[in-house]
Amino acid sequence: MNKIIAILLLIFTALTLVSCKSKEIVNNTKKPDLTFQNNIIENKSYNQDKTMLLVTSYKEDMQPRRTINYKVLNSKSKKILKEGTFIGMKLEWFALNQLKGYLYIGMTQKESDEVLQNKNILIIDIK
Repeated sequence: MNKIIAILLLIFTALTLVSCKSKEIVNNTKKPDLTFQNNIIENKSYNQDKTMLLVTSYKEDMQPRRTINYKVLNSKSKKILKEGTFIGMKLEWFALNQLKGYLYIGMTQKESDEVLQNKNILIIDIK
C-alpha cells in the first residue's frame, strides 16, 4: 500500500513540474506604441517619411464604433498640424499627408465588395 502511494505521489509531482514550465514567446513583428490609462488607449504612429506623428486616443469598450480623438504633430517641432474627432472603427496613415478612417457601417444590404470599400473609408487631408 505504501509503495502505491509513493508511486502516485511521484507521478503527481512529476506531472506538476512538467505542467509548470515557463514558455518564452518571441515576436519580431513591430507593434504600435500603445498606452492604457483607465480604459483609454493612446496610439502613436509616424507617417512613411517620419515627418509627422499621429496620436490617437479612444475609450476601450465592446462597441465596434469608437469616438477617436486625434492629433497630427510635426515630429521635429511638436507643433499641432491638425486635430479633431473621428467616429468610426480605425484611423491610420494613408499617404504622407493623408489619414484613412474606417467608418462603421452596421448591417447593410449585400452589395459588391468594391462599393462597400468606398463607403467604409474616409480620407482626411493634412495641410
